[in-house]
Amino acid sequence: MGALSNPLLVLSGFEGKAEEALYGGRGAVSVAIGPSTSGRALFLLALWRSAKTLVVLTGNLGDAERLLGDLASLLLGERSPDPFESPLCLYPPDQPFLDPDSTADPQAVHRRLYALYRLTQGKPTIVVAPASALLTPTIPPEALSQATLLVRRGDCLPREELVGRLLRLGYERAELVEQAGQFALRGGVVDVFPSNSLKPLRLELFGDEVESIREFDPESQRSTRELDKATILPAREVLFDRERFEETANALEEEAHRTAEMLRAEGKGEAALRVLEWASEEATALRNCSPFPTLEKYKPLLGGVATLADYLPQTAVFVVDEPAKVKAHLEEFEREVRKSTERALERGEILP
Repeated sequence: MGALSNPLLVLSGFEGKAEEALYGGRGAVSVAIGPSTSGRALFLLALWRSAKTLVVLTGNLGDAERLLGDLASLLLGERSPDPFESPLCLYPPDQPFLDPDSTADPQAVHRRLYALYRLTQGKPTIVVAPASALLTPTIPPEALSQATLLVRRGDCLPREELVGRLLRLGYERAELVEQAGQFALRGGVVDVFPSNSLKPLRLELFGDEVESIREFDPESQRSTRELDKATILPAREVLFDRERFEETANALEEEAHRTAEMLRAEGKGEAALRVLEWASEEATALRNCSPFPTLEKYKPLLGGVATLADYLPQTAVFVVDEPAKVKAHLEEFEREVRKSTERALERGEILP
């Protein structure tokens, strides 16, 4: 805990309240402290000290971001939090199933993956999430643990093996590394911008050995701090397995033809053509086994069959912030999903 927060917790008497809420009955805790945001944040920090893993559900993303800011102010004081080094984790929801043509926000994907990684490591963590984020499909815990790449100085890591690992993790090759999820090659130098970092890394290889690991400035491309080791998380919530992508492409085309026949039988010829067109384009993209804009909507078919709940230990505590607001948010979210699904089916933009 930060130096600022402990005295406040003791003086405010929130530790006793938090322990009573935690040990008086496990399960979801409904926070009802009143309108004071500082009071709510104090209570949550006290609860976290006992629970170690805390999941706070809010009504929407804006509420989650504001609450995270309140927690950061108490925990970190005036220090600017690095979202990839902090125990405070935002878990944004996914959007592609609301709009079949929408693309995933890379920053949201990276924030989710970092939160999930912390949970796999058993680190004390506060996850703040809109309630709808609980429904977001993601990579299973075992797959994330196996995919996480730990690189140490002195490791034997042939360049071809490293490149293969990065491609499997969803990283895209670029001439220059400028944003998270990219990597670049120059002889024995591999630049990579991890999804779980604010700064890219420069790995210098001497033969098959990792000679040095340095952070560098993406604008000037100049190396800065030297590291002994680095953890590289996946850039996407699916792993790029060619066999699985091929199977998914085949299944997509088969279902598209069945759907097109059904639409033609209903006199919806244009919708049938749209189904065949977009399914053919996306099946081709899947067979290329490389990132494409609407990939995230295939997560459940590509191994993304887990949710945040699958990562939580039995001792985790759920807190529902403003339960009435959360309930209304989930009901509205369900209506939006139903309407968008019905519209997309009618237009031939998705498959049944």
